Amino acid sequence: MNKKLPFAAAVCACAFATAHAQSSVTLYGFIDSGIVSASNVYDRATGTSGSMLALGDGISWGTSRFGLRGREDLGGGLSAVYTLESGFDVPNGRFAGTGIFNRGAYVGLQSERFGTVTLGRQWNLSDGTMVGPFFRGGYNLSVFRLTGFDEVSDLVDNAVKYQSPDWAGLRASGLYGFGNVPGSVASNSVYEAALSYASGPLNLGAVYHHRHDALTPFSSELWELGANYSFGRVRVRLGFGNSGYPDASGAALHAAVYDVGMDYYASGALTLSADTIYRKQFGNGDSAVAGRFTADYSLSKQTGIFANLGLLKNRHNSAESFYGDGLAGQSQVVANVGIRHAF
Repeated sequence: MNKKLPFAAAVCACAFATAHAQSSVTLYGFIDSGIVSASNVYDRATGTSGSMLALGDGISWGTSRFGLRGREDLGGGLSAVYTLESGFDVPNGRFAGTGIFNRGAYVGLQSERFGTVTLGRQWNLSDGTMVGPFFRGGYNLSVFRLTGFDEVSDLVDNAVKYQSPDWAGLRASGLYGFGNVPGSVASNSVYEAALSYASGPLNLGAVYHHRHDALTPFSSELWELGANYSFGRVRVRLGFGNSGYPDASGAALHAAVYDVGMDYYASGALTLSADTIYRKQFGNGDSAVAGRFTADYSLSKQTGIFANLGLLKNRHNSAESFYGDGLAGQSQVVANVGIRHAF
């Protein structure tokens, strides 16, 4: 009897090792914080406007976060995948948003041949297609801070997402978010479609987004196009968005945004970027123009330091802002420096 125990233990250990090799769980995260100086920060509640000096979060590559990412090999090129991710504010240690997994919670299947299907709270197709390659990321100084363009980068609850495999550089994606409104299938629902193409130095992207608002009779709609081209150490980016969205009363408004940017990879550690962003409100003379200049220096593969300068000018009754509520005709200057770390 005793002679059989070592053999049984060896079989169990072998089985465990095999199962472990077929599954993986990764703990990952990103921490981003720095000192922010901003002029003309308007508080609508008090009606006051003034300069601000503060410790900020998510000012380089986006909100600080941590998460779990898992995969199980099911054989035949098929895998089960899942992600659970939480965002948090470094200055106060609180969760950024409601819920524990406020930056994503989904599970799905991934096929090398047929693509990936995931279900849950997920980033929209615009975030995955447009942000980074065409629109510069980093929340407070980006396109998605502008009125009518917050859904350039947004999370969708109750979503089913499909992402195709790579077909000679071409990828297609689709997303549907259930509204979960009793008596109305369409209310609060979201549907999106996206295409991207990569061939050598050229990258192209296109996204369509539609949300049927449950609170107003108007549905928001967003079209986006992007292109970039790399030559040597330089990458030139072009991004365009056309948005139809409701105001607070439910009336339909219409605006367009243009982003022209350039990234210069000065060395393996230093990247310099510059963007000009123009927002035009249709139906009146309101417009806003912004410039963003960024320097990012990697101290290692995981840690880096950065500096940003943002300039925003509102024209006529435009009330855009990077920080604060925004006041018609008021300009703003923002400068920040900080540190980032990925793990």
